[in-house]
Amino acid sequence: MPKNERTQLISLPDFINSTYMTVSLVNRGLKELPEDFLLEKPTLKRTVEVLDLSHNQITNIAKLDGYDNIHTLILDSNKFNSHSSLPKMHSLTYLSLVDNKIGNLAIFIDKIADKVPNLKYLNLLKNPAAPNYFNGGSADDYKDYRLYVINSMPNIKVVDYIEVGEEEIKEAKRVYGHLPPAVVSKPISKDLLKNEKYECKS
Repeated sequence: MPKNERTQLISLPDFINSTYMTVSLVNRGLKELPEDFLLEKPTLKRTVEVLDLSHNQITNIAKLDGYDNIHTLILDSNKFNSHSSLPKMHSLTYLSLVDNKIGNLAIFIDKIADKVPNLKYLNLLKNPAAPNYFNGGSADDYKDYRLYVINSMPNIKVVDYIEVGEEEIKEAKRVYGHLPPAVVSKPISKDLLKNEKYECKS
């Protein structure tokens, strides 16, 4: 992004509107997808495009296997962690996991890069793996976190509501481009890439 451009914040309404088939299961106390939702699989698999599962207790979304038309998935305020299961989702372009339990950045981003190869928007604020002012991280920690995500996910356009700039892409390649997936040459913070404090394996 040119230096004279202002940082652009990207929000969900910028590219989601009422024309999409949306399912909301917000604040239902769910630990997994409910049976009445799964029983509708034949229809939902073909129609659901936006799925909001915010404010539940979900630890994995493996049961979404086959929901090939979902392009927006919101899992804010759940119990997702670095080891949580998720299926291949080639259509998914927007994933929000604000306020979860993701502690190991390398494991999680390597999984996302493999399972969700076309992801363009990723929100990980309020997770231990995303150090920022919400959890006591420094500006340098957050910068390194962004560079790692950007290098690991070539299609990513927006991280934590902030558009990825051209200079960030160049710097990400310079810092992490020579490394294989899920490997870093230096710690982003002492516990950032290997933080098991918040890990609750499902």
